[in-house]
Amino acid sequence: MAGWTAIKVLAFAPLLLVPLLVATLFVAPGRLRYEVGQGELHVRMLAGTKRFPLAGATARRLTPGRIFKVAGNGLPGYYTGWYRLDGGSARVYATRLVDGVLLEGTKRVFVTPADVDAFVEELKRNGASVG
Repeated sequence: MAGWTAIKVLAFAPLLLVPLLVATLFVAPGRLRYEVGQGELHVRMLAGTKRFPLAGATARRLTPGRIFKVAGNGLPGYYTGWYRLDGGSARVYATRLVDGVLLEGTKRVFVTPADVDAFVEELKRNGASVG
């Protein structure tokens, strides 16, 4: 009897994952936001917010040459997690893997704001140097 219960659970488990997949594909990219203020970069995602200090950090425009996912999401329009980016590890919070900003400070962070130049200027106004 326990065997049938296990089979039923395994048969219906994929159905439970469908809402999670739908949320990740359709909701998550729209929730990814970057906010700069009070000396920090705030990255808002589907589940939570990450904060990165800008004091002592360097920001630069970057189109990655080589990028490999180590751990995290790699879905079209929503890339989050640990990646190997141009020879080093970086945390990626992006909607695309081209034309973004690499912030190098206590952590390496790659983001893809809609207006890269304005974003870099805002980082500069909040304590990051531009390289």
